[in-house]
Amino acid sequence: SCFDEEGEAAICGSTGAIDEMATSYHGDTTVFSSSGRRFVHGDFNKEQDVFVYRNGLLSLVSSTQDLEQSNGRSQQPAVSGNGRYIVFQSAATNLVANTEQTSSTQKNLYIKDLDTGKIAVISRESDQSPANLFGSFNYLSAITYSGRYVFFSARVNRFVDGMTSPDNFNKMYMVDLDPDANGDYFDDNYQNHAVSYRADEETEMLAGNMLNASVSQNGKYLAFSTGVNELTTSAGIMLFKFSGNDVDGTLDVSQREAVFIGGGSLARVSPRGDSVAFL
Repeated sequence: SCFDEEGEAAICGSTGAIDEMATSYHGDTTVFSSSGRRFVHGDFNKEQDVFVYRNGLLSLVSSTQDLEQSNGRSQQPAVSGNGRYIVFQSAATNLVANTEQTSSTQKNLYIKDLDTGKIAVISRESDQSPANLFGSFNYLSAITYSGRYVFFSARVNRFVDGMTSPDNFNKMYMVDLDPDANGDYFDDNYQNHAVSYRADEETEMLAGNMLNASVSQNGKYLAFSTGVNELTTSAGIMLFKFSGNDVDGTLDVSQREAVFIGGGSLARVSPRGDSVAFL
């Protein structure tokens, strides 16, 4: 259902473009972003928001745990395979405490638990402070079936201590939301890992962009677009295969195999990781 500004039910009609849609593994949860203002009652922030259709209901994702709507643009959602967790980027400053920014174009990456309503910043620098990054390519993310592992790209090099890299390329990182395996993704205990490190020197990041991550449900296979010369002689689609998996919480991005798929700029790996579609 859609609503008018007085809260009355209305025909959805032209509510704004629906962008960046993603669906859970079982198809029971669909998330999307839109600047439309009539998907939920009380949508008055005049910003792009993230919404979810789940269990027959359409609701707002880009809100605080107390259901206060975000005060900044929210976009680029991804959904865990089990349909419980949504990851999205936002320029809002009211979703989580201590995310004050100096510009409306700064963004952070958030995770939202659809069962409990809990929300947290997961784009944290090595000192655990919110990253507050600029740029449209930052935080393009992918999430595993359980929601524990999130892959994202970022231009800066402040997520992992001891890594060296120029700041003019988008690097790939993974954040483990439950490194102590206690089942709580909201206890502020997160651990970042570098994914785009050099094979011959793991303290150096590769010189080149790595974008548009797509991960299999078990986390073992990551497809992305890149122009890194050390991975391929031309720009195209790469596939990383990691050791461990999402199912038993053993995913290890420090152990990887790289395969060049072909020329292209966007790729999607299948849920099982046995095929890659690209353009």
